[in-house]
Amino acid sequence: MLVALLSGVQLWGYSATTWFWLFVITLGPQLLGHTVLNWALEYVRAAIVSGAILAEPVIAALLAWLVLSEKPGLATLLGGLVVLAGLYLLLRGNTFSPPGSVSRDPAPSSESR
Repeated sequence: MLVALLSGVQLWGYSATTWFWLFVITLGPQLLGHTVLNWALEYVRAAIVSGAILAEPVIAALLAWLVLSEKPGLATLLGGLVVLAGLYLLLRGNTFSPPGSVSRDPAPSSESR
């Protein structure tokens, strides 16, 4: 905000409708998004939750394309593919157990013998 003020960018003069929608898109994702992430930490490992956050810009670019007809550039597409490939590698081989269930090691380690 300080940079905007120093550069002379006007930060006021918007209609009440515009302010309402700015408030909604700021408050909604903040409250809903962070609440869901905190809730997910009870059921999913933190590494999975933090990795899943990386999908947000990929989904946002897809929504911008579908809803606003903003076609993503080549760098955006390549970056999205890298992020999705990384998420695939992160999630591959992870088993998700319901809360309270006991997860068993599939093979005993050589140290326990």
